Amino acid sequence: MLNGLRRAESMTPTVVQSVEMGPSECAGFEIAPGASTVAELVLTRTELKHWNSLPDSFTFGEGEKLVPHSSLDRLAKKCIGLGLLVNQQSRYGKARR
Repeated sequence: MLNGLRRAESMTPTVVQSVEMGPSECAGFEIAPGASTVAELVLTRTELKHWNSLPDSFTFGEGEKLVPHSSLDRLAKKCIGLGLLVNQQSRYGKARR
């Protein structure tokens, strides 16, 4: 995962994956497609299980029925920082990439 720092600006990480020419021969890198790939690469196994259990759009209260409160809070903050989740008017929505 590539990311940089810029003062007073948010920055979405860029996730790359290797491109193979053959067994154990790397030809370079390409941007990994889709938000689910980002989730699979940066979330822990438990976080990914929780992420996959959440619907595309939910309130925090709805999410708590599927994911424990503290885990949901940490996951939401992490996914917002990664650009996987947006929070608009008390509703969370999984970002489309």
